[in-house]
Amino acid sequence: MKRFAVICAMWEEAELLVKEFALTEKQSFWPQFPVYEGEYKGKTILVTVCGIGKVYAAMTCQKVIDDFSPDVVLNLGIAGGVAKGIFPGDICISSDFVQYDYDLSAVGRSVGQIDDFPFLKLPADETVASLLHTLALEKASGNVFLGTVGTGDRFVSSSELASHLNETFGAVCCEMEGAAMAQVCVLNRVRFCALRAISDNANEDAHTDVEAFSQKAEREATDVIKVFFDSDF
Repeated sequence: MKRFAVICAMWEEAELLVKEFALTEKQSFWPQFPVYEGEYKGKTILVTVCGIGKVYAAMTCQKVIDDFSPDVVLNLGIAGGVAKGIFPGDICISSDFVQYDYDLSAVGRSVGQIDDFPFLKLPADETVASLLHTLALEKASGNVFLGTVGTGDRFVSSSELASHLNETFGAVCCEMEGAAMAQVCVLNRVRFCALRAISDNANEDAHTDVEAFSQKAEREATDVIKVFFDSDF
């Protein structure tokens, strides 16, 4: 039986999935963050909340791998859209990730390139990403993008920074957890992919847009994950 772990930064991103699959609350990895588990169509599914930011994301991802031994780790949540033509309600599937706030350029590394890694972008699992992309194209009500997820410990609410992330790194969207989980999964050789629903455009209106559109975005993301779990993967 394949084992899937879904990690969300916030409870609001996990709630619909927990209810959709009637998952049962288990002992939490950390006191403040819940863990839920259950079985669905021959799959064991674990859903947990890690908290916002790269440190929370990395430590929870490692704990999930150590204690649950998943075949696949998925990151589900909302994000700010930074590519041209991407808007609230659209879906982004990760092809890869970059930690845009990781900077060793003073010692000759490219901005975003993690020390000891030979590549700038951390890869998502190609098979999982391709399937999620195909299913999202069939299921999602908005546009679907397959591309780079930019991760940094910052809620982006600047048109200038949003444009910089797109132009410099080719980022489609930005958030605060995905690349940290990708780094953990690469080191542990565990399949990983992120599905992010766009809640805002990471500009000066982001703080109000995320309130207005986050529920719709969370519903879109959950619907795509559900058809993924309905598949034979």
